[in-house]
Amino acid sequence: TAIGEQETVTLEDGSILTLNTNTKLSVRYSETERLIRLEQGEALFDVEHADRPFLVKAGGTITRALGTEFEVHAEAGTVAITLIKGSVRVIPHVPDSGAGLPGDMPEESLQEGFVLKPGERLDLTPGTAPQISTIDPSRTGLWRDGLLQFDNTRLADAIAEMNRYSTVQLRIYDETLAAERISGTFPAGKQAAFAESLELYLPVVPKGSGDTIILTPVSD
Repeated sequence: TAIGEQETVTLEDGSILTLNTNTKLSVRYSETERLIRLEQGEALFDVEHADRPFLVKAGGTITRALGTEFEVHAEAGTVAITLIKGSVRVIPHVPDSGAGLPGDMPEESLQEGFVLKPGERLDLTPGTAPQISTIDPSRTGLWRDGLLQFDNTRLADAIAEMNRYSTVQLRIYDETLAAERISGTFPAGKQAAFAESLELYLPVVPKGSGDTIILTPVSD
């Protein structure tokens, strides 16, 4: 998908993939496995039950599922897996040698890792310990409706998320302003509207220049 684009694809077994903005993946079905390689971006997987395992490889991890719904987001070496319903097993830090594919791994290797429950999110970041947190499943996948929700989120992090959905980029260079917290639901990709909303409750002034909107603190 291009920046700001979404696409829903139904696979041959009835599983449904919904690709978020700026996402690239490949599909390889064989007699023994259903393999998805998520190279970048974010996708929601609604998996049909079958005898063959359904595997999602992303950022050196493997998520294995049967008859479940989950989301995988891979970006800059960081992978986040959110389980909406069913069950998944996540195998972190799988060596990406050219010697084989996930389905070629010994069965005992696939029995390791983390088993998630519905409403759990697993964050895997290089150099840090895996983190499991609890989320509200109803808030997962809001991007399918063109919405982004922030809950006491650092402004810098909210801007980074908004920038995924538009070629117009928000920029912030003031560290104090970047550390401000915001909450609310905003239309994805509507950069100018987001910047204008910030003016209502933060000491910020947006200044536009072509494909860039710079957020600066209000002058004393």
